[in-house]
Amino acid sequence: MKDLLKISWRNIWRNIVRSGIVITAVALGVWALIFMLGFTTGMINNYISSSIRLKTSHIQIHNPEWLDDPLVKNNIGLDEKLKRFLQNSDSIASYSPRVKIYGTVASAHSTRGVEILGVDIEKENMTSGLEKEISDGEKFSESEYPKPLMIGAGLMEELKLKVDSKVILNFSGGGGNIQSVAFRIQSVYS
Repeated sequence: MKDLLKISWRNIWRNIVRSGIVITAVALGVWALIFMLGFTTGMINNYISSSIRLKTSHIQIHNPEWLDDPLVKNNIGLDEKLKRFLQNSDSIASYSPRVKIYGTVASAHSTRGVEILGVDIEKENMTSGLEKEISDGEKFSESEYPKPLMIGAGLMEELKLKVDSKVILNFSGGGGNIQSVAFRIQSVYS
C-alpha cells in the first residue's frame, strides 16, 4: 500500500501541466456544482415563500364542492361564528376572505383568460402584504375608484394597458350567469 501511494504521488508530479489542468477542472466543477445547488435552492425557497405569502397563505378553508367545481356558488359563507373564531384565536395571526374565480379580461387590444381574486384589502394586507408589491399606480387604501383593480405587470404588458385604463372582466356569477363588469386599473402588481 505504501509503495502504491509513493508511485501515485510521483505520477502526479511527473507531468505538472497535466496534473494542474486536471486539478483545476475538478475544482471548477465542484465550485460550479456548489454554486448551482445554492442558486437553485435559493430560487426554490423564494418561490415557495412567495407562493405561501401571496397565493395560498399557510391555511385555506374551502367548501369541499369548490375544489371539484370552482364556481362562486360553491363558496364558503363567512358567518359570524367563523369570523369570531378567526378573530379571537390566539394561533391565527390574520385571515383574509377571498373570492377566487376564473374568467377573461378584455381590453381594446386583446382578451386573456385570468384568475380573478376578490379581497378585503385591509385584511389582505395584514395577511399577505399585497400593497407592498405595487410597482405602479396607487394603493387601494388611497383609492378614489368605486371598483379599484390591481393587475399583474405581465398581463398589463400583454394587453397593452397602463394605469387608469379601462378593462372588462367577464366571469360566471353566483347564479351561473355570465357577468361583465367594467373596471379601471388603479395599480400594477409586480
